[in-house]
Amino acid sequence: MGRKERRAKERQERKESIRMTPDRIYELKQKTANEAVRRVQEIEKGKEKQRAETALDMLLLFGMTYLHEQKGWGKQRLENYYDGCMDLLKEFEDGKHTIKSLRDKLVEETKINLAEVKE
Repeated sequence: MGRKERRAKERQERKESIRMTPDRIYELKQKTANEAVRRVQEIEKGKEKQRAETALDMLLLFGMTYLHEQKGWGKQRLENYYDGCMDLLKEFEDGKHTIKSLRDKLVEETKINLAEVKE
């Protein structure tokens, strides 16, 4: 096969690779749809994380405000409380604790039984 034939074959292959056949159109639609689904899932995941962070911020803020206004806790105690909560959260994320283990420990040591939290 000479250069002329080889180049003609390459051009033909290039044309066929970009030709819009029904299969190619279907493949592109599927690819686009899958990408859209992936992006929506990423957005939803980001929203879930943001809602969880907002809930955590609210709980810490409510607890710290109560301890400061009603119990007279100052900056040092509130910082220790916050640091302790963050340490527990990190240990929870690392798998050292579960909701059930923390709840059971609280019941055992203080007899305080918080409402059942689903894991």
